[in-house]
Amino acid sequence: MSVRAKSHRVAPLVAALALLAGACGQGSKISQSLRAPQASGPRILQMRFFRDGSGWLVADRGVLRTTDRGRSWTNVTPPRLRGRALDEVSPIMFFRTRTEGWLAAFLDPSTPTTLSVLRTTDGGRTWRERPLAVDLRGEDPGGGVLFSLDDRNAWLVIKAVSGSAHSRGVLYRTTDGGESWRRLEIPMADAIRFTTPQDGWMAGGPAGGALFVTRDGGLTWQEQVVPGRHPVKPWRTTVALPVFFDADRGVLPVQTRLSETSETSLLQFYVTGDRGNLWLPAGAPVKTDRGGDIFFGGHSMASFVDADNWFLLGEGLQASRDGGRTWSVVNDSRDLRDAVQIEFASPSQGFVYVVRRECPQPKQCTETSELLRSDDGGRTWRAVQVPTA
Repeated sequence: MSVRAKSHRVAPLVAALALLAGACGQGSKISQSLRAPQASGPRILQMRFFRDGSGWLVADRGVLRTTDRGRSWTNVTPPRLRGRALDEVSPIMFFRTRTEGWLAAFLDPSTPTTLSVLRTTDGGRTWRERPLAVDLRGEDPGGGVLFSLDDRNAWLVIKAVSGSAHSRGVLYRTTDGGESWRRLEIPMADAIRFTTPQDGWMAGGPAGGALFVTRDGGLTWQEQVVPGRHPVKPWRTTVALPVFFDADRGVLPVQTRLSETSETSLLQFYVTGDRGNLWLPAGAPVKTDRGGDIFFGGHSMASFVDADNWFLLGEGLQASRDGGRTWSVVNDSRDLRDAVQIEFASPSQGFVYVVRRECPQPKQCTETSELLRSDDGGRTWRAVQVPTA
């Protein structure tokens, strides 16, 4: 894999930890005022919103929750983490519902292999903490991924710190809501998602093009052929986790770069109706010159509300109302090219996290950012004020 190809995959992960501030946009395009330098605000590490207007934000200074589409926020940071910079703790997070959230982190330097796993089921008013002794067979832990399917079943990937190009780690599973965990082996340590207690998927790997499936809850994994993978230079193709709308129907996003010297990519969406045994193109591929990874490492640049309504940050904001068969441009503002994460809770209500970098002189760069909300399917956007603590 060329150095250039690999650098494309690093950039979005760095950008996703950028800073947050506020400004307003009007009309079909975001106003010019958003391009002016602004004071930086909290860093957003993760966001999740729901149809009823509730949502979660994890920022560098704490965990925030809203019940009114971001008009007001409540600090629901676990007591053990209050006053600490969460981006330095590198928490592993997942929010399944408007009231249930998970947060795991290595909090005690004196026990570097003991993970504190915290869970709330009441919207962050209280958090239950349980320790988990991580066994990486002599390697040091370094971050991970968490996924919760229901109130009992959850999976936790712990990555190993390694100087190699391999993605190594272990998988822990709980069937009692986090009271106890079972250690399992995995082929790589990357993004994970389950559709049933038995059926799960893992995507990523060092080059971003590996896809695995399990049909026994994570005990065994089988590598899958990624549809549309470049036949000669497979490192040009990256794959995201499939998103399932029920136990059978899902979508698999795949990105293939057309060359190693340009930013042009083809984005193809494959759909299944049989649990992922067969994937077929939903429609023609979407061409973009946006650059970087659109899907690798998560779905930050795409949001799938249901089987029909999909949103994509490609050439501006694009939407499909027929499950990827056709796409239309909703907002072609160049400013949306600076967005690093998108989340639509319904066909009309969505959020984007925008980061801008200005360098008036070499080595004199500033980063500004904001969280924006749309209530009309992405045609217009307004700033969401996020508290700093």
